[in-house]
Amino acid sequence: MRLAALVLTVIVFASCGGGGRSPQPGPTPQPTAIEQGPTPEPSIAGRPKPTPYPVPQVDVAPYLHEQGGRVVTVDVSGVEDVGKAVNQADNFDGPGKLVISGGGRIKTQVVVRHDVDWVGGIYTLDTETLEGGILLRDNVKNECKDATFI
Repeated sequence: MRLAALVLTVIVFASCGGGGRSPQPGPTPQPTAIEQGPTPEPSIAGRPKPTPYPVPQVDVAPYLHEQGGRVVTVDVSGVEDVGKAVNQADNFDGPGKLVISGGGRIKTQVVVRHDVDWVGGIYTLDTETLEGGILLRDNVKNECKDATFI
């Protein structure tokens, strides 16, 4: 029994590096250039490879339109309710664009029918509706240029 415990202790001691000598590092193997061919396609034996589904061609030009027409610039810095000011500025007929700058609190839901560029400022959304703070009517483009929404 003592002999078995002694042999076991020596084996554990030697395998844990307790021999006092640290192992000498061997030469670092150099990478070899192995030329590999193309990776084979995975397949199920006896079944043909399926034809890939074609990628549809989508013309994005209609979505990147410019309404043209009147350009209304609105500086909303210092305004109590940015949403109300934007809705009032959007109240004109014909094509056009709103350029909004300054930042502030949006308390009233914004509903626009002209393209909108938010230029600079920090806008805080404080509306009390679950339908969204800024709604766009059909064919309206909304762009943010250096504006932050919280």
